[in-house]
Amino acid sequence: TNLSSVSYTRLPIAAISPPQIYTRGTSRSGSDKGIKKYQSPRCEICSNGLAPLIPTESSNHPIDLTIVRDAVQRAVNNISKELVWKVYFETAQMEERAGNLQFARKAYVLSSMTALPNLRWKVWLGGARTELNFDNISIARELLDRALAEVPRK
Repeated sequence: TNLSSVSYTRLPIAAISPPQIYTRGTSRSGSDKGIKKYQSPRCEICSNGLAPLIPTESSNHPIDLTIVRDAVQRAVNNISKELVWKVYFETAQMEERAGNLQFARKAYVLSSMTALPNLRWKVWLGGARTELNFDNISIARELLDRALAEVPRK
């Protein structure tokens, strides 16, 4: 799917309510006293007064993740090499949720190439879950077998 041909709409930021984060305070009695309500700050990317691209309600097209993919590349260039696999792993899961199987597979490949040998089984397990979500049973089974073969013995 060519993402440049997808019909998107931009909503004014005022039309989108910011996400709210709730943090529970601790109390000896276990009551809900001390619950604090916080609102997350506005995204700097949206400083032009428009929200990021979102699909129109009448379409089932994937969301344009170009900005996120650029951020992933910047993150990979600026974090320690031991954590690069995790960035790619999370990227694969994000692509899966967006319905982009090919991008998810590419991210899992990059994750497996950069993961330490004792962590690589987690990548195979995540890939198997993704393949199951896309009804690719035989591929998921192969990835599960690979994960089982590589998981460290305790």
